[in-house]
Amino acid sequence: MAHRLTLAIIGGGSVGVSYFCQLIQALGADPAPVDGAPPRILIFEPQAQVGPGGAYAADLDSNLLNVTAGGMSAFGDDKLHFMRWLSAQGITRFNGRPIVNDSFVSRPLFGRYLGAVYLAALDQAAACGIGVEHVRAVVDDVLPASGGALAVSAGGRLHPVDHIVLAIGNLPAVAYAHWQGNQRYLHSPYPVSRFATDLPADASIAIAGTSLSAIDTIVALAAQGHQGKIFCVSRSGRLPTVRGVHNQPITLPAGLQALIAQKEARGESLSLDEAIVLLAHEVQVAGASHADILDLLKPCASTLDYIDAEIRIASTQPRQWQALGNILNGVIDRLWHLLPQGDRVRFQRELRPLWLSRRVAFPMENALTLQKMLRSGQLLISGGLHKIEFMPERERFALHLQGGQTGTIEADFLINATSFSDNAALSDLPLLKNLLRSGMAVVDSFGGLKLDFASGKIIDRQQRVNPAISVLGSMASGTYFWTNAMDVNARIAMGQARALAQSWMRQVSRA
Repeated sequence: MAHRLTLAIIGGGSVGVSYFCQLIQALGADPAPVDGAPPRILIFEPQAQVGPGGAYAADLDSNLLNVTAGGMSAFGDDKLHFMRWLSAQGITRFNGRPIVNDSFVSRPLFGRYLGAVYLAALDQAAACGIGVEHVRAVVDDVLPASGGALAVSAGGRLHPVDHIVLAIGNLPAVAYAHWQGNQRYLHSPYPVSRFATDLPADASIAIAGTSLSAIDTIVALAAQGHQGKIFCVSRSGRLPTVRGVHNQPITLPAGLQALIAQKEARGESLSLDEAIVLLAHEVQVAGASHADILDLLKPCASTLDYIDAEIRIASTQPRQWQALGNILNGVIDRLWHLLPQGDRVRFQRELRPLWLSRRVAFPMENALTLQKMLRSGQLLISGGLHKIEFMPERERFALHLQGGQTGTIEADFLINATSFSDNAALSDLPLLKNLLRSGMAVVDSFGGLKLDFASGKIIDRQQRVNPAISVLGSMASGTYFWTNAMDVNARIAMGQARALAQSWMRQVSRA
């Protein structure tokens, strides 16, 4: 009897589903896999629904995507797939406005789309004779076996497989984890729908962080009619930029693509200084305003002044540097890979926080909400966060500021809106702890696990590439740099899925 090739996808969120759908697409293009023993795919996802994961789960519609609808897709070579799905479902308006490529729709709506493309891929798999099983269990270990691996579920049941795709999603925030269990502390803002029941409407709320998750939190509190004071605090106090409503689409510069390909072919590196000069040139070619970019680096008198300026600029002129940033997602992993180790360290230390706050942008709708709350005095956004402590005798949190905004802010509740973690070494997840303990995986100093760049396959303690385990999403961040963007993850997932499909077809043809 022919061997039945089996794959385990660990994680049924957006990245795992993207991989699954594109693998089925690649396998369905050739009848070879269904000859003899059809392959089998196990999707390990403890939630009842495969698709949305935590990022796009059912929640309030105030949770907007931070990428326009025309840039979101589960498929790496079909950016408009989500838009066509919306049209096919008769979903043509959101928040009273027509949905176009530049619209910001809700994260839960994209979650519905992911669930739908998963179901469509299931039908396609069945038509090709490919067996698919949703295993509602958490994988807590992976054991080596000849020619493959053994995935071990939480219940102790062994599932022999030939290949594993690790797509576990974002790890919880590391900061302030010691307050979990405190009834006045939320370790994550999500789902934001619980604010209405978990937080008294007149309570004072402190939000740790000023990034996109913090903006989601503020907007959700406003949407649910929260009346109490809201204090949003971080070390920098820096908000992301507002996305321009007049941005014009651009294509990936041909010269940049050619330079990257040339460097790769010759085995040459690209220094960080060279990359900065190169991208500055592309900003100029794209017609972006250098003044717009440079003004973002200047200190601002107040957050309200910053928001006022951002709304004015974003609503009156194209911000082509944002368009360039989006299109660079097509090569961002390759640019990162070309940087020498020392320059990566320098970028992480000197530039990454600033780059992140400027690279990501949030919708005008949310900016207008923040502006209104800042003007009314209900919302205060501050930098200089030094430490946070809980005062049990008063059942309140104290946020201590230093530097330019010295003082202490007290609040009834604290919501952790700091970034998700990609530090595998600090994770309590049994699967990661066991992989690291056994030496099957090692930590990448820039995030996630150490991987082979060309294949996405895991590298073990002996610096060997394990051909049976590949990684996607947050645990691939050190290798591919920007793995919290759906289009980047879908593109990398497409490459890995097609490579596995080709490998399986070769194995079947040899059999």
